[in-house]
Amino acid sequence: MVEVKLAGHNVDRQALEELAQKAGLSEDELRNLTPETLSAAYARISRFSNHVDELRKIAREEVEKARRSNKNIVFVMGHHSVAEHAVLNFDILGISRLAIEFLEAQRLCSYTEKSQRYITMEGDYVTPFEFKRVKSDFHKLVDFQNKNYFELYDVLKDYFKENKEFVERANEMVSLREQLTEQKVKDKEKAALGILDGWAKEDARYTLSMATEGQLGFTTNARNLEMLIKRGSAHPLKEVRDLINKLFKAGDYITPSLLLFHKPTEYFKNTRKEMVRYVKKELTKERNLPVLKPEILRDKNVKLISPDNDADNKLVATLIQAATNKPFSECYHNAVTLGDDKKREVVKKALENIEQWDAVPREFEMINLHYEIVMSSSCFAQFKRHRMLTLLPLAYDPEKLGFTIPPSIEDAGLEPKFRQVMNATHDVYVKFKKARIKKEALPYLLTNAHNRRITVNLNARELYHVSRLREDMHAQWDVSEKAASMSNLAIEVMPITGMLLAGKHEFEKKKREIYKK
Repeated sequence: MVEVKLAGHNVDRQALEELAQKAGLSEDELRNLTPETLSAAYARISRFSNHVDELRKIAREEVEKARRSNKNIVFVMGHHSVAEHAVLNFDILGISRLAIEFLEAQRLCSYTEKSQRYITMEGDYVTPFEFKRVKSDFHKLVDFQNKNYFELYDVLKDYFKENKEFVERANEMVSLREQLTEQKVKDKEKAALGILDGWAKEDARYTLSMATEGQLGFTTNARNLEMLIKRGSAHPLKEVRDLINKLFKAGDYITPSLLLFHKPTEYFKNTRKEMVRYVKKELTKERNLPVLKPEILRDKNVKLISPDNDADNKLVATLIQAATNKPFSECYHNAVTLGDDKKREVVKKALENIEQWDAVPREFEMINLHYEIVMSSSCFAQFKRHRMLTLLPLAYDPEKLGFTIPPSIEDAGLEPKFRQVMNATHDVYVKFKKARIKKEALPYLLTNAHNRRITVNLNARELYHVSRLREDMHAQWDVSEKAASMSNLAIEVMPITGMLLAGKHEFEKKKREIYKK
């Protein structure tokens, strides 16, 4: 008979300290209330005959022994996965947007960030160590960027409230909220005004710099924390290295037996630098060879590289294989010989009972798409949350890629003011570059409007997730445009696989059109 016991859960550290004080526990006794004992107990499951709850009791009673056991299992035996049972929560405050980009690039962690879309910023920003000899120029620029943020926000508030199209859309979103939650919104007018005000904030923030302070809740297991520390210790920015040092001290205090490989290896310290030197030296020479280019489909600033024109056949074959248990070669032959109408019916059958909150079947993961996208820093801040796809951001390059102007800025007659901020930013960027300020620190100057190029590889199932979330009417316009372009290009090469790509708010309508009901 199955038995389930709750073995542990997140507890607020301050609550633990207050309870320890009431119980008269010493600092060492408090420190021994550690998730390391869970790792030690679970690591012993494979080699001990005791029940797992007994193993947890033994580990709690002999914490130092449990720590020695962890070190032996992780360091000597190489079973790093036991460190994944120890989960830590961190409050991260006073960190720049640029440093947050590094932190949130760690794929298997959890983050909830203070949003510039919903909260009016107060002008706080980080002063980078790398700018110590040009500090006054930096402060002058960021103060100018912040000043314009508030001025743009004041104008955009009225612009959105006075625009009938936006008011209608905000009211539609309030009504949709009522339908989804099956609860009446008490003050619909106030709720709609809140949405309009949020749009003003999210467009005004395009003038805010990457040095702007943020904060977030960060949850990770000890294994991923160790990897983060190893990577971050070799980072070129002092702010990131300081963050890493503080994370290590906090994590090592409570889980010392699980943060063993925390020092940066030569791989993390030198590989990228050596690759840059090698490519510049060896692979940029002119060669008299035919120019070979991959097939590319384009939609605005989104490119689909080397599209798979056989994607629909592969998906149908994979669905047939799941139903018949036959070799893929037979199922592929079957799929290829079907007409398009019959292939469409196979995929429709697989999606027939799906609802807007359901993920499409795992078989969709067999179809891969490779995109190259130029997007603003603001857009990237949202897109990077899709951490399970492969996301390779390239360095910011404002001189070649420029910046994005929100449509509301143009429509409200604010473009000249906006361009003043971009021009001032460009001038300081060039000045700092000529002064040989560390190149990795230059993005602190840039704004949410500045563009970067990213390479993205994802499967069709992940694309459905991106589409549902980012093409939804609640999504911010910038990331919504990019998601729509990704869907449009995918549908060009795999119309059957992509038949239900849509934002959540359009899902039911699209499904009715496909199934004629």
